[in-house]
Amino acid sequence: MEDYIIDFKSWAQLTNFNEIALIAQFKGGLNAPLGMKIVENGAPGDGSTVGDLQLWYDQATALDKAWRDRQKLYGAAMRPAFRPRFTPVTGVNQS
Repeated sequence: MEDYIIDFKSWAQLTNFNEIALIAQFKGGLNAPLGMKIVENGAPGDGSTVGDLQLWYDQATALDKAWRDRQKLYGAAMRPAFRPRFTPVTGVNQS
């Protein structure tokens, strides 16, 4: 997450985007589960208040760190078992 934020901040300095547009871009670059978790926790702001973007950085960093800490502690136990959505049929001519 730290690398993404550093890269994002570098890119953001090259734009003339306001904070609302920057937050939209930042959210778009997050992986979906992390973005959804931030929204579930109460999105930190839409950019209409100065400092909202930093709140997004802070919350994304905290949630990413918490996820990584859980992975270190519990590892594979946190991952759901793989279950195929269908059972492949073998021996059937599919021409």
